[in-house]
Amino acid sequence: MLKKIASVYLSSFQGLSKEVWYLSFAMFINRAGTMVIPFMSLYLTSHYNYSLEDVAWVLSSFGLGGVVGSYAGGILSDKKGFYPILLIGFLTPGLFLIPLGYLTEFYTLCLGVFIIAMLSEFSKPAAFVALFSYSSEKNRTRSVSLLRLSIHLGLSLGPLLGGFLIVHTTYKSLFFIDGITCILSGIFVFVFLRKNNIINAVKKIKEKKSTKLSKTFFSYLIITFIMTFVYIQLLSTFPLYYKQEYSFSEIIIGIFIGVNGLVIFLFEMPLVYFIERKGIVKQEVLKFSLLLFCISFALLVIPGNIVFIILSIVLFSLAQSIGFPFLNTLVLNASSSENKGKNMGYFTISVAVGKLIGLNIGLQLVAALGFRVTWVSMILLLIIAFVIAKRLKK
Repeated sequence: MLKKIASVYLSSFQGLSKEVWYLSFAMFINRAGTMVIPFMSLYLTSHYNYSLEDVAWVLSSFGLGGVVGSYAGGILSDKKGFYPILLIGFLTPGLFLIPLGYLTEFYTLCLGVFIIAMLSEFSKPAAFVALFSYSSEKNRTRSVSLLRLSIHLGLSLGPLLGGFLIVHTTYKSLFFIDGITCILSGIFVFVFLRKNNIINAVKKIKEKKSTKLSKTFFSYLIITFIMTFVYIQLLSTFPLYYKQEYSFSEIIIGIFIGVNGLVIFLFEMPLVYFIERKGIVKQEVLKFSLLLFCISFALLVIPGNIVFIILSIVLFSLAQSIGFPFLNTLVLNASSSENKGKNMGYFTISVAVGKLIGLNIGLQLVAALGFRVTWVSMILLLIIAFVIAKRLKK
């Protein structure tokens, strides 16, 4: 039985190009150091006595920087090709993360977080254009899944390591480790995705004069925004909820957030492989993932039960595992080939805006109305996304 499971798991990785593997490994290195943002709300409230409202605006700077970086990265990916944009987006955030640990004043913190987010999101449209170029229609969803798997494997390691570092050293160490991993990921891209190796793999796409978006593509952007808005609570309101409602230590909080990445690592690729083999319609998978998200938040509304908390994070992670890969593929397939970089820029902008508003509104809701009203609000948003998804043509 175990041998069969292992065989199916390994089969789900077969047939992907080496460039997809290189890009995914670079993402893993980059995300393995992600420990500043997940602990930023705790860092500012416990270390510098910032109010939740102030923390919300600091984290909103992260989302705003992502919007600017996504738009610029999408435009430049069409004009310059994806390689230089990837290299800048992987390498440069590390140069700013280390100094960020020494900023304490509100406005300089906002500016520093904005710059880091802008540079980090700069590479996102380029990564999707590269992924589209390095994959075929047959394996595109699995290529997206491998990229996401590497991201979430890194994200599961980052908060766990971050929790240990906070307990045994200081918060300052997070900024150093995060910065170093960004620089290492940039070096990896430079060595293994050299420009001369990809010049024949993809031609620069000439920008189309028309910027009109199709109704289907725009609908997917709205769904992307809502799902991102909901997902980002994992890095903002969830840590506070675990701390304030259950008095969990930073190590336990890191483990809980790490469970998210672990579930995605173990189940996303096999689930995507199974769903594709069964020929299940992508829109149906998307709708099911939205229902799983709803259930995960409904479990948080029930007070004082640790079993529900564990089950909630597992269902939340499974919803991500099947929802985002197929959503990303639907967005890629719905975007025009002439403006692939710009369209994926719009896509990553919808992600960045979801983070921007989700980080702020989530914390503002918690501060004003409490956690349970916040969770109910997430459920209502997900219902809206489900209705939009249901109205799309298959």
